[in-house]
Amino acid sequence: MKISGGFATQNVTVGDVLVSTQIVDYELQKIEPGRTAVRPSYPPISQRLLQASLNFQDRSWVKSLKSRPSPGEPQVHFGPVASGDKVINDAQALQRLIDLHPKLVGVEMEAGGAAAASHQHETNFFMVRGVSDLADGQKGNSAVLRWRQYASEVAAAYAVGLVRSGLLAPPGPRELRNSYEDVSEAIAATAKTMAMVDKLAGPVEFLLTGKDKGGAHRVQYEGAGIELVAKEHGAVIQTITGQDLQRLPAEQLRHIRVRERTLESYYAVWEDVHPQLPLMSDPMAKARVTLQLKQTVSDMKTELDAIFRFLTDCGLYLDDHYQRF
Repeated sequence: MKISGGFATQNVTVGDVLVSTQIVDYELQKIEPGRTAVRPSYPPISQRLLQASLNFQDRSWVKSLKSRPSPGEPQVHFGPVASGDKVINDAQALQRLIDLHPKLVGVEMEAGGAAAASHQHETNFFMVRGVSDLADGQKGNSAVLRWRQYASEVAAAYAVGLVRSGLLAPPGPRELRNSYEDVSEAIAATAKTMAMVDKLAGPVEFLLTGKDKGGAHRVQYEGAGIELVAKEHGAVIQTITGQDLQRLPAEQLRHIRVRERTLESYYAVWEDVHPQLPLMSDPMAKARVTLQLKQTVSDMKTELDAIFRFLTDCGLYLDDHYQRF
């Protein structure tokens, strides 16, 4: 419960409250000649505490605030919050974060490490912040500085009100651990998905660019019991265990199975339509089939993005081949 910068693009203003639905840690980066590519990580937050906050409608906590610099009442905003080790007070830096994740509601400096440590030690992480500035170059302005104390107080007042609401009942035994079946099915779905990607990567690249660079750099995923093993050129490079996945929200594990089934449907369309393409001599018909295949690729990308985020939450970063795909 501290202060943060808010993003006016999401109608956030100074004195408001931010409740993070996701932490976007932007510090992990790949530096290449002439460019720096951000590879954000998404340390998990407590879904139980988030749901309690989403259901918290009582506004009586506002009455405890006495030092607001100007008239009005704080609004509560739910959304992803960027986290890094830099003080952001520049409009261009702010825009780069928004380009990275357009739905961001704010930015702060501690949550990435705190959430990662919480996840490692199997505790619940949840974040409430008060907005002290808009990270737009006006942080040192005397009019903005007046909001810092209030921003701390408003975050504390909201958190105290949430605790007193009774919505934060302790989790039951079933909430503490995901079942063996949930973990196993999530691993099987993920491994099956990556196998589809391995088969599709070459044909998709050829469809979109006219070139196929082959699969020399692909990482293959194998499901084994309750372990997910990533292999490159036949050598094991990383293993994710069932214990790692048990720390993730059960909803996320079930969600990945739904994504896999949807992707499988698109894959079936591709398998049915793609073999027809080289057999066609009519340019118009060939153009229509190509357009259908490109739409199928776009639909598959939506599902793949969610699965890639799932793997990132597990701590596994895909190589450039998959990112390009």
